[in-house]
Amino acid sequence: MIKRAIEDTLKKQSADFRALTITGPRQSGKTTLARRLFPDYRYVSLEDLDMRQFAQDDPRGFLKEYDNRTVIDEVQRVPDLLSYLQTKLDQSSQSAQYILTGSQNFLLSEHIGQTLVGRTSLATLLPLTLDEIGSFHASTNTDIQAAILKGSYPAVYNNGLDPAVFYSSYVSLYLERDVRELRTIDNLPKFQKFITLCAGRAGQLLNMTDLSGAIGVDAKTIDAWIGVLEASFIAYRLQPYAANISKRLTKMPKLYFYDTGILCYLLGIRTRGELVKSHFYGSIFENLIIGELMKHQTNMGDQPRLHFIRDHSGEADCVFQTAAGLAIAEIKVSNTYVSEHTIKLTNFGELLGIPKSRRYLIYSGTTQNRSDVKLVNVSDLQSGIFNYDHV
Repeated sequence: MIKRAIEDTLKKQSADFRALTITGPRQSGKTTLARRLFPDYRYVSLEDLDMRQFAQDDPRGFLKEYDNRTVIDEVQRVPDLLSYLQTKLDQSSQSAQYILTGSQNFLLSEHIGQTLVGRTSLATLLPLTLDEIGSFHASTNTDIQAAILKGSYPAVYNNGLDPAVFYSSYVSLYLERDVRELRTIDNLPKFQKFITLCAGRAGQLLNMTDLSGAIGVDAKTIDAWIGVLEASFIAYRLQPYAANISKRLTKMPKLYFYDTGILCYLLGIRTRGELVKSHFYGSIFENLIIGELMKHQTNMGDQPRLHFIRDHSGEADCVFQTAAGLAIAEIKVSNTYVSEHTIKLTNFGELLGIPKSRRYLIYSGTTQNRSDVKLVNVSDLQSGIFNYDHV
């Protein structure tokens, strides 16, 4: 059992609110973490049919039975329970009366916002960081290609599972269950084709008209399906940096996957050889880094503040907020530094007023400080170089 980077944030939040709600994708470790951080709490899962029926039919009786100091798992399965929980929490100012977990982002957040605002903190547990993956091997230098292929779900590392088998089951369960719960989709094969096509467009501008034409549904349907991917923590839209500096900046978002294991599975990539020879390798590497930066922000209890910036002349992969101010990064899978890699860092850095000390090239080569940019090997993301309290 490894220490998760979000643990200190969760402990602080639980001390400040009457309830703590942990959301995140299925099998990211929410239940394990909640039970480990609160070992003396009772535990009940609303995935169990009898418990779910109990909570639906007699919510007051359910909360009387599970009175205070209880972990309620998969609470989105009985959303009406939250209204009764609101009254329960208001009867006492004690902190951390309940620990709630849920696997559906938008639905859970909507119900939390309507009923438990001010009573619960809301934290997101994403899959493992590179640092956490390294902890499984007692290593400070994670094998990046292996991490890309295995992805970042704890079960792959805890149980030594074959990633292809794990992600096959994960995607099948997702299609058969979560998708149907989140939205009525008449043509599941088309939705499955949609996910596969999205994988091929990971790290690219999200052109919904192009996707709708390739799948044979309208753009509104594509937008709704992207919402399903976001709600279930499969993929997300990275928005362009919004600054009143030029009307030439693109306003179209980019699409990224939360987990490179799922991404590789959908792309049919199973081995190192297939990975390094794939024309998707650069995009997959970029997904890994953007996801890592997002996890660092999320684990500190922040809303992710990541963007990209693009105009007619080119793009910088990431603009992100640090404690010291804006930083900018370019991401390259290459082992070799060439000056062309940093042209956009310089141009956009000057445009946004970002000092040279916060301009980064994240790549597979050697970490070094140069006069105009910091070159950062991907493995050094583990060392806390993007610790937002110190950058």
